[in-house]
Amino acid sequence: MMKTRRFFLANSLMVAALLICASQGRTVRADDIAKIKPEVRTGFGNAGWNLDRYEDLEPLDAGKTITLGDMKGPGVIRHIHMTRHRPKELFARGIVLEIWFDDADEPAVRCPVADFFGDGCNGDSKYFTSNLIECAPWSYNCYIPMPFAKRARVLLRNDTDRDAKCYAYVEWESLPEWDASLGYFHATYNRKCFQLTKETDEPFFEIKGKGHVVGRQFSVVTDEPLFKGYMYVMEGNNEINIDGQERQIDYLGTEDSFT
Repeated sequence: MMKTRRFFLANSLMVAALLICASQGRTVRADDIAKIKPEVRTGFGNAGWNLDRYEDLEPLDAGKTITLGDMKGPGVIRHIHMTRHRPKELFARGIVLEIWFDDADEPAVRCPVADFFGDGCNGDSKYFTSNLIECAPWSYNCYIPMPFAKRARVLLRNDTDRDAKCYAYVEWESLPEWDASLGYFHATYNRKCFQLTKETDEPFFEIKGKGHVVGRQFSVVTDEPLFKGYMYVMEGNNEINIDGQERQIDYLGTEDSFT
């Protein structure tokens, strides 16, 4: 369970956070890209852009759900790419990413697109590039490996009353056989509004099961004029309790856990 406490800021905040974990076992390690693997097959699926040479692609119209990829396992998703052409503001919260694995009754990922890709401040976050997630000026990329035994589906859902224009695709590889030690990727989105004081002890996530926490995205929006533009230092400790042990990870201030 992750908590944030003892912020010096006493105004209301809107918090959006993303926690990513594997449900069991280990995550897939990066392969040696120089190794020839004739037994591996690559796959590609795209949607959203029905212009140019892609007139047959399914557009992301108002209220519609489109499929980027419907993959047969065993395999592993290697890359998810998405542009955000127009209207840009829709992608902050109006477009939802869903990822389904095997025969699950619920998606392993159900999250607003911008928050999933680390663009949590209503689509106005700073651009950045990392090994796993990228928030570029006009596109998003995710390189987190997502293995699946039987089937995987990647969907985009437009929850607004306006058509969205984007081009998105997913790339995946086949696996020769399923390794039971592989974990399934999950992402949990949580958004809340609360008042922060010296006594605040606000839990963000509680996850049960065997796995690894491989990343988190934390965005804060406040209406306090003193902190306009998000240029402020957050002194609240970030605590993570693991397997009943309190404060097993204890960051001295939110800024220390991300910089």
